[in-house]
Amino acid sequence: RAARTNKGNLPLRQGGRRERTCLRSAPADHALASHSSMAAFYIYPDAAMDQSTAVLECRPSWSFDDQSAEVAMLALLRQHPARVTDPEAATLFVVPLMPYVSSGAGECMGESHQRRMSRAASALRKSPFLSRRGGHDHLLITNTFRVKTFAPWLKPLLGNATIAWFEQPRLATGERRPGVLYSLAFWRCTVVIPYLANPFCAQQRAAAPEEAHPSSGGAVEAGASISAQRAR
Repeated sequence: RAARTNKGNLPLRQGGRRERTCLRSAPADHALASHSSMAAFYIYPDAAMDQSTAVLECRPSWSFDDQSAEVAMLALLRQHPARVTDPEAATLFVVPLMPYVSSGAGECMGESHQRRMSRAASALRKSPFLSRRGGHDHLLITNTFRVKTFAPWLKPLLGNATIAWFEQPRLATGERRPGVLYSLAFWRCTVVIPYLANPFCAQQRAAAPEEAHPSSGGAVEAGASISAQRAR
C-alpha cells in the first residue's frame, strides 16, 4: 500500500481557531536523517509506557502488518541524534506506546491489552511534563485506523497532543474530513507517517538489486527496526 503524505503540512484547528504550534510532516528519510532543524525530544523510559519487549515477543508477526509502523518509527527515533535523556532539555516528549501491536498481542505475559493501556495512562497522568503544557508538546506514534486500541485510555490525556497517524483527518480549510473514521481523531495535531513495508520487499530488492521492483512508496522498512529493537 502506498504511503500517504501530508502535502499541506496543515495544523489542525480547535474551536474554529488555527493552532499555532503543530508538528509538521516530512519525508521519513529527511526527518530521521537530519536533526539540525529538529527539536530535542525525550522518550519516556517508564516501563508502564514502554512495553515493547513484551508485546513484540507475543506478536512476532508484527513486521508483516502495515499498521505496525509504530514499532519501526520508535526504533528509528531511539537512534536519532536529536534524542536527549534529560527531560529538562527536551521540547518534545514521545510516548513510546505501541497500541496497535499491543492490541494484537492480546493476553501477553499475564496482562491484557486493556491492562497495559490502563497502566500506561496512569503513568502518563503522573508526569509533570504532561501537566506542564497540557500535553501540547507530546507525541504518540501509531498509524492504525483502529483508534479504539488507545482512545479509551489516552483521549483524556492527549487531547492537545500530536499523533503520528496514517492520514490527515482535516481538509486544507481546517474542517474535519467527512466520515466516521475522521470523527474519531480526538487529538489536536496530526503528522502523517508511512505504512510499514513488508520485509519481503526488502528481501526481493536485495536478491535482485539490478531489477526494477514496485516501490514501497516511502514506507518504513521493518528490517532495520528489528535489529534496532534487539540492540536496545
